[in-house]
Amino acid sequence: MEYGFEEKPKKKKKRSNAGIYALVIVLMLIIASAVVFLLLPKQNEKDKKANPSGTPTPAASKGSLRETTPPDGYGIVLEVDKEQGLLTYYDPETDKKLSIEFNGATYFEDDYGTQISSGQLAFGDMVEMYIDKENELLKSAVLPHLHEESCKAWEHTGVTGLVYNTETKTITFNGNNYHFNDGIYIISNGLRAGLKEIILSDRLTIRGVDSYVYEIIITKGHGYVILANEDDFVGGTLTIGNRLIESIVKNARYTVAEGTYYSSVSKGVYYGDEVLKIERNKTTVFDLDAYGKPDVYTTALTLDVEPKGAILYIDGVETEYEGKQVLVNYGMHTVEIALGGYRTFVSDMIFDSPEERLGVFLDESGGAETSGTSGSGNQSTSEKFDEYSTSEWTSVSISTLLPSLKINKNYATYILGPAGADIYINDEYAGKAPMDFEKIVGKYKIKVVEENGTTTTYSCTGSGSKDDTYIFKDSSED
Repeated sequence: MEYGFEEKPKKKKKRSNAGIYALVIVLMLIIASAVVFLLLPKQNEKDKKANPSGTPTPAASKGSLRETTPPDGYGIVLEVDKEQGLLTYYDPETDKKLSIEFNGATYFEDDYGTQISSGQLAFGDMVEMYIDKENELLKSAVLPHLHEESCKAWEHTGVTGLVYNTETKTITFNGNNYHFNDGIYIISNGLRAGLKEIILSDRLTIRGVDSYVYEIIITKGHGYVILANEDDFVGGTLTIGNRLIESIVKNARYTVAEGTYYSSVSKGVYYGDEVLKIERNKTTVFDLDAYGKPDVYTTALTLDVEPKGAILYIDGVETEYEGKQVLVNYGMHTVEIALGGYRTFVSDMIFDSPEERLGVFLDESGGAETSGTSGSGNQSTSEKFDEYSTSEWTSVSISTLLPSLKINKNYATYILGPAGADIYINDEYAGKAPMDFEKIVGKYKIKVVEENGTTTTYSCTGSGSKDDTYIFKDSSED
């Protein structure tokens, strides 16, 4: 058995056209190859002229859209989401916040024609937008080429003195008038603001297209200064940086450009200064409490006067005192106690503590001159106070007990009662009443501790050329 195909009886051969067809096809292929061969060198020659380096020529840049096609609009960049491929922007012409998708083919360009990434766009940038409307896709976003004369967009920085009119929808700055619509976008501290928040001193960056303002960025805004405890400075002057306010008024609020300023207030002999930090849209308080008149402190004065019915004068003003405390401002005051038929008590006294007690014994006018005092230094103790001779008398040397005190040895101080009470001079034990000691010049305190334990402290002032006499109140007589 033979492998292959089965033999058949030989037949008479017929003429076939297959060879002719094959020949035609071969001839056509040869002619086509020749044409291609002849054309290729000429095309290569053109490429070499266009690209002498011989490197492959890239496709035309997508950024070239702005050179041949006007933008479909302008947008203020609000957010770029690179992961989602989404650009959120504000359309100043429609006054709407919009979003549009972008992809790897979207071309982003800076203001000098250099390709940038989507992440290099910043909040507030105004961009020319080229949009594939059919697919709702961003083809290109370009920062306006402001340096080119053909660019319709513009930007002004460091602008101050802006004036606007909401009725005519006009804005004036740098001597020029511009229009705006409801879609104008104003940014302050990264947030949208309103025109009414702009004042003449604010420093601005303004962007727009042709005669329209699209965007205003407040680069340096303003805050406020109020004064606290300003009563002593009303009518005086306030200086904040180089700004001088001639006359301070109560409850005023001053508008000041944000920044840090050396500030001062003055009126007459009163003056104060501080460094104030003014923050945008915030209020800074300049407290003047420490710079005006010093606080007025008062002494609650209790008087024990014998005999009853005497009249009290403080700095020449008659003052009620019986059954109540008298409020006296800190400092030196002239205290006068007078009663008909008795010597008048007069003393310049210093008050510098919250509470003080003063005991005064008025001597009859027939005796020596008294001023809360009695007699002269020339009389003996027994002659002056015979009625106290039944009590044990104590004489104390203040120069020995309290050598730091100033004394006048020509005169004396007498403490006549209450008898038997322990007497302390400036908290140093002196002895029991009745007693006497050299006259102390100036202010000092006498503490009286009665036999029943009652303790009272009196403020005393020694002055003048006279003896001082005190009969302090006996609590057992109440």
